Amino acid sequence: MKRFYTLALGLMMGATTLFAQKTTDLQFVTINENKVETGVVKDGAAIDATEETFSGITSGIALKNVTGSAQKVVLKFKLVELDNGSFSCCFGGFCNPYNDLSTYYKPTLVYDGEYLMAESFYTCKANEIVDIDSHWGPKSKGKCVVKFTAYQGVVDEENSDSQTKFYNLVEGPSVTVNFLNGVPSSINNIENKDVDNNYYDLAGRKVAKPTKGIYVKNNKKVVVK
Repeated sequence: MKRFYTLALGLMMGATTLFAQKTTDLQFVTINENKVETGVVKDGAAIDATEETFSGITSGIALKNVTGSAQKVVLKFKLVELDNGSFSCCFGGFCNPYNDLSTYYKPTLVYDGEYLMAESFYTCKANEIVDIDSHWGPKSKGKCVVKFTAYQGVVDEENSDSQTKFYNLVEGPSVTVNFLNGVPSSINNIENKDVDNNYYDLAGRKVAKPTKGIYVKNNKKVVVK
């Protein structure tokens, strides 16, 4: 856990880890193109991303505040591997492209030799799901590997006063995303939400023994030959 404090000119976070602690108030989830939650990503999991969009191959993950109150959040991501192209990440309205293998923060934190500094947290509303909106724009076959970690800012009541707020940066869940282009996918660490393996016809009627035709299964159209 890291400590930092807010001043009139911004937020400062001590760069030294004080002690280990994890929060369960935040959770990584998968979302569809309509930003609807489709599954829960296990803490520490590695998942593959292969879905292509106009922006490139998308992670399809979001950060969820699972509590009934607003939470201050910092998202850290480490660009571990980048075979080609560039990686981009948007979180809380902050969008940037990245090409160097390094560690980054959203909102942006800058190390000045003693502190990591930023202007603010991202405030995640009660039960809000925030699209991380991260993409890899490949130029050829290969992969891009990114590790995401969420942190929660918790007020240090013992050291805070009416003018200066001290915060503890409490580590939350993490997930490693393998963005793949022309590389076989083999990892699955997602707990699907509301999985329904039944077949339905296009009128929405359940079909016990489907024959040849088009059906709906797990909200997707499938063809039985």
